Amino acid sequence: DESFIGSPSSDSGHASSRRRRSAGIRRPLSSFSSSALTPFITRLRAMCSPPQGWGKVTAHASVNAVVQLLSFNMLNTIAPYAAYHTKHHHHATSSGDDSYAGGVLGLAIELSYIALTLGSLLSIWVSTRHFPALAVILGGMFFIITIMALDLGDWSKGDGAPIMIMCVCGIRFIDGYISPVIFRDIELVDCANREDLARWVANVEKIVTFFGAWVVYALVETNNVPT
Repeated sequence: DESFIGSPSSDSGHASSRRRRSAGIRRPLSSFSSSALTPFITRLRAMCSPPQGWGKVTAHASVNAVVQLLSFNMLNTIAPYAAYHTKHHHHATSSGDDSYAGGVLGLAIELSYIALTLGSLLSIWVSTRHFPALAVILGGMFFIITIMALDLGDWSKGDGAPIMIMCVCGIRFIDGYISPVIFRDIELVDCANREDLARWVANVEKIVTFFGAWVVYALVETNNVPT
């Protein structure tokens, strides 16, 4: 009927209908964004949430994260500077010296792969739970390479190159040995939750190395490592 066209009830009905239509238009965007973020949030929460019995493998997670951070992220970044300073001190330059420093770095890299393999082979027959002690030894060798990379002291007098190569190989050897031993020892600590615990230890390593890589990048880009 025409009498109902302009009535208040008709106007309110049209308004509510328009609100429902506009809400229906907006709903897909919100539902799409929430559905897209839900898997990411769920996965991030799973990575950060420690599983049952995580306190038993705290040492495993800490040592594994520190070893991977130092032996890969940071060592790969500062080793070229350390090799350079085995022949250069206070920015001394020489084309022959440059080739010598490159040879030191190349030899260190080649021997480090052999050391990594030997460490992995040793872990097959020999196991240990002295993870903190091995991490301290690795940290000491990394500290020496850091001093060389920062050009603290004159390492260009002949003994710098052998020391640098031995430290790189020692770090790689400990890394190759300790990583398999850590994950094998998790099964002995808690056999029932070994898969969840091993996954959590690996996730801690990924988080630590991710932020560590950015710290190293910031140090290099801000010229805090002399060249």
